[in-house]
Amino acid sequence: MLDVLSNMVVVPQTPIQELNNQGEMMVSLPQANLSSMQVSVDGQFLAFIQDNGQGASGTLKVLDLKQDMGQLVSQSIQGQQLAWLGTSDDLVYEDHGDIFRLNLPDATSRNLTASDEYDSKPLPSPNGKSVMWTRRPAGGGEAEDEFWLVDSDGGNKRFLAAAAKLPVWDPSGDKILSRRDIVISPSNNTYSYFLETANDNGSGWGLYAKCDREPLYAWWPGDSFYYVASYKKGGGADTKGVWFRVDGPTSFKRVAATASLGADTSYYRFYPSRKGQLLAYVGEKGLEYLDMLERAIYRFNGVDARLPLAWDEASGYLYYSGETGIYRVSIRGGGS
Repeated sequence: MLDVLSNMVVVPQTPIQELNNQGEMMVSLPQANLSSMQVSVDGQFLAFIQDNGQGASGTLKVLDLKQDMGQLVSQSIQGQQLAWLGTSDDLVYEDHGDIFRLNLPDATSRNLTASDEYDSKPLPSPNGKSVMWTRRPAGGGEAEDEFWLVDSDGGNKRFLAAAAKLPVWDPSGDKILSRRDIVISPSNNTYSYFLETANDNGSGWGLYAKCDREPLYAWWPGDSFYYVASYKKGGGADTKGVWFRVDGPTSFKRVAATASLGADTSYYRFYPSRKGQLLAYVGEKGLEYLDMLERAIYRFNGVDARLPLAWDEASGYLYYSGETGIYRVSIRGGGS
């Protein structure tokens, strides 16, 4: 049967492909409390931040996957987020309220955003030319967080726009998309949700489209961008997740759905492959990923996966955090 959403016909539930691929332990960690993890584009290096249970304090580590998991970097930091810089082997990460760039060959770091403000959440452009980050103005008070940009060499720091939710780069690295919430009825806690974009000229956000539902995650793999939202079928108790493709300000298409994304959406996190065609998450049925090209969802049975997740598209693996370490499973059909 087809589901009905907002009086419009949506796609049937996307086919589920069950996989019995058991996880392979790659890194043994007595307490695998990770805040961030990524594999470099060429599949050579695994970088992660291990929390030590004391606020934002943790240890940044980089391992060589091709050389017997040799440890290249291990340093204490005050930060929780990292990302590879484009297709290079350089890494950006947050530490003590600034954004740093780590050069692996000589294991040295340089401060890209040195300031009195609190800088966090580095988000490099796909081409590696720029890094967006969140800046909290010095002095606190009621000043709102801001999105800023810096060239990857540390030059040309500039304001982008007021901080917003779910920021994501377009594939060209020319602009940012985000979500904006507007209160419709404070007494009923009712909101409208919009998608907006900002170009690299400091002019702020521009309205792009209104959403049917609250976006849980947005990403931009190609000519169109997508967002994930939850809804209840026919006003009943059953909740599903629906993927929307946005082709224009008033053009939406529902392209996939799953019952694995249930009513409690507060803890869901989504991890797109670098090319964007694959989107991984841990739902109520366990570790899954959506293949946007095949319009199929692949579910790993018996895999006790925890967040964060990380794609190794070059070698065809999906990494995940487990109870006692970092594991990986083979992706059906290799990389995306």
